[in-house]
Amino acid sequence: MLQNGSQTPVALFVNGVQVGKKELKNDCIVRFRCDYRWGKIEAVSYDANGKEIGRNTLRSAGQE
Repeated sequence: MLQNGSQTPVALFVNGVQVGKKELKNDCIVRFRCDYRWGKIEAVSYDANGKEIGRNTLRSAGQE
């Protein structure tokens, strides 16, 4: 999952549980590694004050 920005903290959530948080660097891409789980993944970016400024969500195909 890709989230754009510059020097922005980005948190990754899998089914509502935060599995990591990283800061974007010069290439404006952050990468996370985690085990596959059926459901929803979300990348949430924050400003310098911790306020949410962006969200990108992907869902698994098929039935739950």
